Amino acid sequence: MQNTNFDCQFRRANSTDRSPLRKLLHTCWIELYSPHVPPDVIERFKADDLVERHLDAFLSCTEVAVVNGDVIGSISHCSGAIHGLFVRKDFRGKRIGSSLLFNAEVDGARLLEVASFNTPAIWFYRRSGWKPSGRFSDNVYDHSIIMFSLTRA
Repeated sequence: MQNTNFDCQFRRANSTDRSPLRKLLHTCWIELYSPHVPPDVIERFKADDLVERHLDAFLSCTEVAVVNGDVIGSISHCSGAIHGLFVRKDFRGKRIGSSLLFNAEVDGARLLEVASFNTPAIWFYRRSGWKPSGRFSDNVYDHSIIMFSLTRA
């Protein structure tokens, strides 16, 4: 049985978090997208190092969740928009994502976009009070993905 009694600290990300964040985001993205996009999209994602690009753009506006010195979750939010919420698989369902989301909301986050195939995330956001506000198609390496916009009043 996994230990559910743990100390989690939430703080702003810093440069020393770059490597563990890179690993977390890469793992979560591959896990999420692999069943829904062709293999060439995954290969291009890796080759273009999109995780590094994300970190370049959003490290300064990222909060991390840390347990025993390990980064186990993160949320990036700037100018009222959430640009990624990730929680390590073995810590999902333990309110880490809810805490990260709450902290982003307190900081003014009111908009996010989520892939239509990410139904666990969609339900998570809906249960957290986020409402659908739009639907659009996003082009990921010449592969069309239906996305939903959600907002929070």
